[in-house]
Amino acid sequence: MKWIVGLVGVVLAFSGCTSTNSKSCLDGTCGDPARPFCDEDGALSGTPGLCVSVDCTPSTFEMCRGDSALVCDDSGTNYDVTQCENGCGPVGCRRCVPNASSCGENDALFMCDADGLQLAKIQDCQYGCTTDRCNACAASTTFCSGDDLVMCTSGGEITNPMTCQFGCQGMACNACTPNTTFCQGSNAITCSAGGQVGSSQSCGAAGCQSGVCNTCSPSTTTCQGDNLVVCNAGGTIQSVTACALGCGTTGGTHCKALVPSFGVPAPSGTLPDLTINGNAVLDITNCAALDVKLTIGGTTTAVPTAQIASVSQSASGAPPICVVKYRAISIADPFVLNVANSGSPGHVLSLEGTSDITIAGKVTFINTAPGPSPGASVSTVGTNSNGQYTAPGAGGGGAAFAGGNGGKCTACNGSTDVPGGIGGQAFAFTTTLFGGSAGGNVGTLSVVRASGGRGGGGLHLVSLTRVTFAASAVINLNGEGGGGPTYPDPGSNTAGGGGSGGMLVVEAPTVNVSTGAIAVANGGGGAGGGGNLVMMGGFFLNQHAYGENGQLSATRAAGGDITTTTYGDGGPEAEGTTFPSADGQPSDSGAANYGGGAGGGSRGFIVLRGRAAANVMITFGSVISPAPMLGTVTAQ
Repeated sequence: MKWIVGLVGVVLAFSGCTSTNSKSCLDGTCGDPARPFCDEDGALSGTPGLCVSVDCTPSTFEMCRGDSALVCDDSGTNYDVTQCENGCGPVGCRRCVPNASSCGENDALFMCDADGLQLAKIQDCQYGCTTDRCNACAASTTFCSGDDLVMCTSGGEITNPMTCQFGCQGMACNACTPNTTFCQGSNAITCSAGGQVGSSQSCGAAGCQSGVCNTCSPSTTTCQGDNLVVCNAGGTIQSVTACALGCGTTGGTHCKALVPSFGVPAPSGTLPDLTINGNAVLDITNCAALDVKLTIGGTTTAVPTAQIASVSQSASGAPPICVVKYRAISIADPFVLNVANSGSPGHVLSLEGTSDITIAGKVTFINTAPGPSPGASVSTVGTNSNGQYTAPGAGGGGAAFAGGNGGKCTACNGSTDVPGGIGGQAFAFTTTLFGGSAGGNVGTLSVVRASGGRGGGGLHLVSLTRVTFAASAVINLNGEGGGGPTYPDPGSNTAGGGGSGGMLVVEAPTVNVSTGAIAVANGGGGAGGGGNLVMMGGFFLNQHAYGENGQLSATRAAGGDITTTTYGDGGPEAEGTTFPSADGQPSDSGAANYGGGAGGGSRGFIVLRGRAAANVMITFGSVISPAPMLGTVTAQ
């Protein structure tokens, strides 16, 4: 017999025929050409160790023998025994080890299905792949993780963390606390923004205090580095105030103050703390009337009007900003603060603190208003031969990118092609705070047969000291996926567009994003123009293919997938990738069993601003999507 060692890729099942041979092959050989195959285990003849004749269809799989596959040879009169690297299954040699992960092409991680026949990519590995896992970091490097200096092994694993006393930047521990002064003996030392020892000033016999030489001009207020120094009439220092944004002399000597963007006032005055220790809703629907309600754990209170402002924006069509201010703001894990606005005027929110803002729980905000660049809505185009409404797909909401266009309805209700809705236009981040844009609907003003996904909210976080996203924090400003028809209209083949991601702007002297924290403003996928039959309660129901909501990762939200056809699928999130396109797929022709798929919504914007770039600290292992725009705050 002939032995083949290797991996069989695709095997077709068949039935082979054999007849027994009385001659024994216990010695491992069959000398009779008419009975060439040794049935070692008796699986073919019923008696182990017999030589048998073979009549089979060439190149087809017969059965497994342990980890080997019996495959009919080219003549159809014998079996080749193929040793299977990953074992033998119902249809021959397995391509891979069932339910096991492994590294594959382009440094991606793949998962083998339960039958061992297909490999599916489950993750692109940012730092490469080793054996059966994505590397956690770039191999053989040293980098900062928060205030720790860590090393990455040659296998891509984090090891040997070392806590840095003064924090960590780049690939080294700081030698001192950045942007501070300190005393070293009788010398006042300045520490640079990069955490390195800078200039030194000898204080002489007067000595050094809090990084400042004690000798001063009587009855003066001066800037010494980032410190505001008040000297009393006796020529000694009365007070030293560390200025979070530096010390300035324009208009008088003072600690510089943060000037928030978008024309909103900075928080000031004596304010209460906001502590979210239960699931909560901040309702800014009536902010124009200075009526803001806060519900925590079922108890609703009115926010005092002294803590509220409604600020108009100058850009055409821009929503008003609801300003709500406190002293310190904290959201505990695992509680959720949901922000609710109205369809009109559709306030965005500036949540401000004179002290630290610390988020360990979750913040969610869906924009009920249409937003600045909604996807175009479309009307239904009659019904098909099954009595179902048909239509092209609606457009996806626009933001950082144009929303996907809806797929056309091909030869809809006759011979006319009806184009899909246009996706909302892209726009650049400027000086206006927007929420996300809604996807287009399908129907009329009076009858909506498929709803577009709503956009994410517009959120501005302002702290005069520090904003921290803890490891458990989730800030979700994602757009929703496009919807399909709902009861009492389950038979329509209609598809709503995906909503775009919202806008997150964070401004503080220091911004910290911890490992594990998530901040997202992703778009939703467009709905498919139909559905899939599913068995429920003994009946087949048409389950419509909705688009996915924006994801809590950098992964694109998928459009609604009609698994039985390529017609009418919704477009995925619009995030700059052209394949697959964010546009919806056209319907099938003629009877139009499936309508046009809707376009996907665009990604939004995330902006993080600190005193300097070094003061925006994004720790390895956090998720920020889309990629943040980094900048500096305005200080005067």
